[in-house]
Amino acid sequence: MVRPQPDPPCPLSSAVEHLVYTEAVGGSIPSAGISITILMEEFNKKLKEIESKLDDVNRMMQELKEAYTPYEHPWYRVKRNELIASGNYEE
Repeated sequence: MVRPQPDPPCPLSSAVEHLVYTEAVGGSIPSAGISITILMEEFNKKLKEIESKLDDVNRMMQELKEAYTPYEHPWYRVKRNELIASGNYEE
């Protein structure tokens, strides 16, 4: 029994694959892509935006904290006043 021989690699198909790859990635002249300095500038810009938003949230939380007065049910207020009047109330 004679086994069929595999086809030898074709240099033309390799050249075409390389051409298609370079055209899809960066044109006929391969490009370096986005520089790391541009990425770092964008990252730092976004980081500053986030810091600004966190500062706003911190300021709003402080305003809420200062404006907050705890709720006391009227019944507890009556009982507390009775204890104060009887002299049995300690803070």
